[in-house]
Amino acid sequence: FSFAKAVNHSINNRICLIGGGIGGASAAYYLRKSFPNINLVLFEAEAAVGGRASSFMYDDTIIEAGASILHGSNLMFKHFAVDLLNLTAISNQKRTFAIYNGNGFVFESSENDVWTSILILVKYGIDLFKLSKSVRELLKKFNDVYFLLHDKANSFSDSGQLWKAVGLFDLTFLSLESYLRDKLHISNHFIIELSDAINRVNYGQSSSMLNALAGMVSLSTTSSGSNLWKVKEGNQKVIEGLFGISQVTQYVNDPVSIITKSNDQDGKVHWILQSRHQESFSCDYVVVSTPLMTSTADDPAMKHPLQFSSNVDRIPSNTYQSTHATFVKGQLNPAFFNKNSLPQAIYSTQIDDNNHNKTFFTSVALQANTTDLYKVFSPLPLSPAQLQLLFKGDHQLIAQFPWKAYPKYSPPDESIPFVLDAAGLFYVNGMEMGASALEVSAIAGKNVANLIV
Repeated sequence: FSFAKAVNHSINNRICLIGGGIGGASAAYYLRKSFPNINLVLFEAEAAVGGRASSFMYDDTIIEAGASILHGSNLMFKHFAVDLLNLTAISNQKRTFAIYNGNGFVFESSENDVWTSILILVKYGIDLFKLSKSVRELLKKFNDVYFLLHDKANSFSDSGQLWKAVGLFDLTFLSLESYLRDKLHISNHFIIELSDAINRVNYGQSSSMLNALAGMVSLSTTSSGSNLWKVKEGNQKVIEGLFGISQVTQYVNDPVSIITKSNDQDGKVHWILQSRHQESFSCDYVVVSTPLMTSTADDPAMKHPLQFSSNVDRIPSNTYQSTHATFVKGQLNPAFFNKNSLPQAIYSTQIDDNNHNKTFFTSVALQANTTDLYKVFSPLPLSPAQLQLLFKGDHQLIAQFPWKAYPKYSPPDESIPFVLDAAGLFYVNGMEMGASALEVSAIAGKNVANLIV
């Protein structure tokens, strides 16, 4: 199941990475380990590396604007953060929460975890226990990927092969809804309330839209023993640190627009990059670690489309889900929810189409270590009128982040190649079509490094 291409260990070999997220950082780290003298060069479209892990400061508190939590089973990201970079892993702060359907709250948690478990049991029976059991089985299979990729001789030429090797490929053919209902025998109201609310937060999509693998990765955050965590200094610091210790030459704020496959007089293939500041930059190998997606000209999250010369073998293109993170200083408006008091987080689930105008947000949550900063996720930019509905009159807009955060799933989801061209063009983000997470991208980066070694 491997594709191998020998790389000359001399400094004359140049490997270019396009995209400064965790996938590119992981690939860079493992390439540097294998080739101490290789020339690694990064092109990043934004002003700083980090990709979908981005943060900002608010009253001396680090606020995650993008990917914010990690699962306790995410061994590679924790290895990077704690073992390599001496950063601090801290437990994710628990919040009281409610599920809102446009008419009112269909579930409210308690400040007491035991009482919340009892409330879930009363409302949904043993559905959560069925789910937790299945999540544990999935994670046990998922952990096999670390053993497989630890040996640099092992690599996978496409994402389907990798998911198949750990026994999870079949889940990409089913919708999460059908998997929960038909395989786990979980009730419909659990699916359309708790499952949909969680998946709209994590993927911006419902259980009927997600494949079962992506959905179960999303729902793993609800299982007992999930041990959710984040990096105290900010998840973005892991990516910055990896590029630093990997001695990568970084061109930030320099998006690549065109990749051209070229042959020299001796027939050797070179990859020519054209970027904002580089008219003709030659690379021996190219690792694309930014999503290749269908372009939408009027989408603010689609800033820098990447094009390839016509002689490149395979170029996938997928549609990505838009998610807007809006940060607001103020207090929520209880009257909007027909309540006197509100929990720290509210997750919406769209059940009644007649009330879709009241579930224009995916989630709204008070940020940890603050008393007045809320993060609102929504599929579209929030208007001033919508913010006026959600918040009391004296609120203040702090920041907005448009993200192409994850693929739009439509099972059966296709297998995407890691090898776009056998002459030296590789793609990290195809693995996201199975499931999207920081850890998945880190694993994909490691697999691409193994392909090159």
